Amino acid sequence: DDNGVLREKLNTWESLVLNEEISRPDFVGWLRNRDRQPWALCVPYDDGGVVKGCYPDFIIFRQQGNDTIADIVDPHLISLEDAPRKAASLAKYADQHQDRFGRIDLIIVEKQGGDEKIKRLRLMNESTRKKVMGVTTNQHLRDLFDLKA
Repeated sequence: DDNGVLREKLNTWESLVLNEEISRPDFVGWLRNRDRQPWALCVPYDDGGVVKGCYPDFIIFRQQGNDTIADIVDPHLISLEDAPRKAASLAKYADQHQDRFGRIDLIIVEKQGGDEKIKRLRLMNESTRKKVMGVTTNQHLRDLFDLKA
C-alpha cells in the first residue's frame, strides 16, 4: 500500500510456516505464489487423465554468500482428495528441477500437546522424494509425514 505494507490474508498454517521462514538468519524475502496468475509457478499433475495445475504457496528467497537462492515451500492439507497426486507431482518436479532451487518442502502443521508443530517432507532428499513420487493415497502420504518429519 502507500505505506509500503503488504496486506496478505494467510491461514493459520501459512502464517506459522512463513513466520518460521522469516526467522531464518539467511532469509531475504518471500513471494505468495498466486493460483492461475500468468507469472505463477505451476506444477502440472494428472487428475484422472486431466492435467491440472498445482501452485505451491510460497517461494522463499535466502542469501547464500553472494547468491540469492529460491526455495519452494508448500503448506498443504493432506486430507484433500487430490493431495496425493499434488504431492507426487511436486516430488517429480523436484526430481527434474532440483538444480534450480535450494529447498523444495512439502509441509503440514499438526497440533501436538497444545502446540502446532510444522512437519516437512524435504523433497531435495532423494530417498524422501522417491517415496513421495510413489504416493497414491492420503493415508500413504500421512504415513510418510509420520515417518520422515
